[in-house]
Order: sequence, then structure tokens, then C-alpha cells
Amino acid sequence: MPKKYYMFDFDGTLANSLPYWKKAMTEVLKNNGIKSNKKNIKTIIPLSVEKTAEYFMLLGINKSKNEILQDIYLELKKIYTYNILLKPKVYKTLKELYKKGEKLYILSSAPYEFLEVCLKRNGIFNLFSFIWSSRDFEYGKTQKELYLLIAEKLKQSLNKNFCNSDIYFFDDDLKVITAAKQAGFTVFGIYDKTNSKNKKEIKNICGYYLKNLKQIKKL
Repeated sequence: MPKKYYMFDFDGTLANSLPYWKKAMTEVLKNNGIKSNKKNIKTIIPLSVEKTAEYFMLLGINKSKNEILQDIYLELKKIYTYNILLKPKVYKTLKELYKKGEKLYILSSAPYEFLEVCLKRNGIFNLFSFIWSSRDFEYGKTQKELYLLIAEKLKQSLNKNFCNSDIYFFDDDLKVITAAKQAGFTVFGIYDKTNSKNKKEIKNICGYYLKNLKQIKKL
């Protein structure tokens, strides 16, 4: 059995999602008669889907929050199905880790059905032992309880005791990395334009900051 377990975020870590996400949100606004601009797109970039729906109501979309959420999920489903691509070096690096016998996992805030179709289109679905969406748990990715729960699930599935620090967790978000660190995971920051302003803080928490996934080879 491998001594390390590689767990990856998807959006911003394995995939270059931001341009397509912006496009999806612009489409939601357009379909509801609201013209998008740099200011409102910049505002919603760090927001959760639920908070985005609430913000869209403030912008003038005359629908309930649930109706707006349905509009958002429809557009997000399109980009995960047809558009989102992997970041450079991701495909080759994951393939190499898999061939070496390493255990690979995904923990994402995206719905599982979106992840499945996107991973299959990009040819990496079968590389992962488990794919988890935080939406299937009572905790979010910014809560350490989620990582403690995931670690326990791994121990049960592998029928093996190991330290939480044996889980190598890769993410681009400061709050997420902080929560995983608090749960005892070994955390690695990944550069993404969305969270580049937090680069210094991420480095301080992780001790490891990667420009791209290829640098895993140097760990």
C-alpha cells in the first residue's frame, strides 16, 4: 500500500475553470435581462453558488432564490459537460502517479454529476479511487470537520490505520487549505489566478506552493 494519499480539489487546482465559470454567470444574467460588467463579475467570483443567487436578486432578477439557482446549475452543467479543461501538466502528472500505484482522490465543492462528466471527457475519471463532493456532506470545504470525516472514511475503506498527515491535499483556496491543515492533512497550495492575491498567506500555512502539478515530482 502506498504511504501517501493524494487528494485534489478540482476547480482551480486540476482544472482551469474560472474563464468558463465567468461565461456561465454572464449567461445567467443575460438570460434574465441583466447586462453583466466587470464589476459584478468580480463581485461574484469569490461567492458560493447560493450567495451568487442572492446577489443576482439584488441586481434585479425577479425570481426566487431557488429559481435562480436552477438557472445557475443549468449553465454550470453545460460548462462541465462541454468546456472545462485540465490545467497544463495535470493529465500527465496524474497518469504518472497512477502508474506508480499511488492512491488518488478528489474532494470538490462541485456536484458529483458535474465532476463525473467533466473527468470522463478529460480522460482521468478512472484514475481516482474516490470522488467526493462536499455537497454530499453536512460540512463545507472551509470546515475542518469535513476533512476529519473524509479521513475516517478513507481509514474504513482501506481497512488501515494511518495518520491524517499521510493525506497530501492540494487546493488553491486559502480558507479551504486552512481547514484541511487544522484537520492534520499535509497541505499544498496550487497557484490559480482566482486566489493569487492570497499567495503569501497560503505559503505561510502550507510551506509548499506549486505553480503547477508537475512540481509534485520534486516533493
